[in-house]
Amino acid sequence: MRSILPTLFLIALSPFSARAGTQDEAAVRAQVGKITTTWNSHDMKAFAQLFSDDAQFVNVVGMWWKNRSEIEAAHADRHRTNFKDSTLTGDVALVKWLRPDVVLAEVSWQLTGSKGARGEPMPTRKGLMMLVLTRDKGEWKIRAAQNTDVVEGAMVPSPPAKKKLAQEDEPASGLMAR
Repeated sequence: MRSILPTLFLIALSPFSARAGTQDEAAVRAQVGKITTTWNSHDMKAFAQLFSDDAQFVNVVGMWWKNRSEIEAAHADRHRTNFKDSTLTGDVALVKWLRPDVVLAEVSWQLTGSKGARGEPMPTRKGLMMLVLTRDKGEWKIRAAQNTDVVEGAMVPSPPAKKKLAQEDEPASGLMAR
């Protein structure tokens, strides 16, 4: 028993106890990077292959797709019309290990060249995407995606609230006098 304790201690301190190694992080970042590659080639079959069969995806307007085929069909439809000439760029802002085989990736993105419902050019869009990826049989797949448009001006912080000193906030008599 005495000889096994140092081994258990070293395992607990290993990179896989809290987060995976740099090769895994590079693999996750590469998988997430394929989102822009497949988007910009408008290959929604390849785009869908980045997701697990049972993946969930909520888009920027709240549409909820509950498997890979729904994700592919919805994106293929939009890439025949609104996103036909679009270009997506993105940056993985954070990779956070939840377990050695589960990771959260936060992505900031920008979309140009999209068209509105009547074919009119749309302004550049910016957004944030939260992805949960799982490793299955050595391959990272997106298991869940939540996509959000960043609305300019909506993020203006409110001024700090001014607190009015109420009687119940005043110190009890005699406590502060000493």
